[in-house]
Amino acid sequence: MTTRNKIPILASIFLFSAIITLMILRAINSSNTGVINDMHNHIQEVEARIQTMESDISTNIYNPVQYDEVHDTTPSYIEVREPTVAFLSSIPINLSTTTLIEQDVMIGLNAEGEYLYFRDLENTHFFMTFPIQGGYVWFFGGLNEQGQWHGNAIQNDFNVQGELSALLEGQFYNGQLVGAYRQITREANQFRVHHRYVHDGFTEGETFVYRYVEFLDNMPIRFDDAIKHNLTSYYRGHISNNRYNDTTGNAIYIDFTEDGYIRAFYHGHFANGTFNDDSATGIFLDNQQTQYVINVGRYSGGSFVRDGSGYSRAIPTSENPTNLLPSGLDICETLLRWKTW
Repeated sequence: MTTRNKIPILASIFLFSAIITLMILRAINSSNTGVINDMHNHIQEVEARIQTMESDISTNIYNPVQYDEVHDTTPSYIEVREPTVAFLSSIPINLSTTTLIEQDVMIGLNAEGEYLYFRDLENTHFFMTFPIQGGYVWFFGGLNEQGQWHGNAIQNDFNVQGELSALLEGQFYNGQLVGAYRQITREANQFRVHHRYVHDGFTEGETFVYRYVEFLDNMPIRFDDAIKHNLTSYYRGHISNNRYNDTTGNAIYIDFTEDGYIRAFYHGHFANGTFNDDSATGIFLDNQQTQYVINVGRYSGGSFVRDGSGYSRAIPTSENPTNLLPSGLDICETLLRWKTW
């Protein structure tokens, strides 16, 4: 399956995920049992369609290790109101960690004001909002009978001003993040949006970096709301130790100008977040932004090495830089926005 074919499938998953979120939010503000039961039925249908598409992605793109019972088949969910200190102290704020919870821990109140215990959450999903230092969390997910994260989960982190600081959507198996996941992290005035797959010691997939957009604040969101605006860079390849590290030779990095045109295109190895290869290809906008320059050969510490082993030349404005890229690159054409003169 090509990248061009993959994008519509992912977009569809995000759309269906957004439907689930909207249904949950409506349930929070509704006490109508009939409405909630009707939403249960719709959620079951949507989850089935999501699972079909996620299976297609896993089989055709990532070819992952298969895990049994990763997907929850139960469409029901529980609202946890006024979560207890005992419960909040037992669950991990970071979904990528493992926790164990005692069966008789009281976790809070349900929508009817009745006491809820951990055993009431087994084999179902629940959602709740709770405070953390410096902000609050909106969470939707499930636990297995050992008290470990299990199945699909969504977490939105907000600061005290109601600004989104992090988002994670993923699948868990006995407390461990597995398979494909989607994540947003906020760094200063940027968001990093990850569509990646977990391997042993590294992740593989795509990372988009966007300028901060105010409309993301003060509400639970899904990825389709966040991936449409202000792209500053794109990376496809391996990440380990929170850095771009890839020695496959297939990694791609694109940096964009403020008006959305390519400032830099690199295809090759990465080491500790920098260009590092003996035979990579890079195309860069010159300092005057009047033309592109292609540098083919050795890169070290993020820079092209002019030691005579490669070559560098200006690209005439009449020439399309896409034609100079290595053959066989599978990249979405909408990312190849070259500046023209």
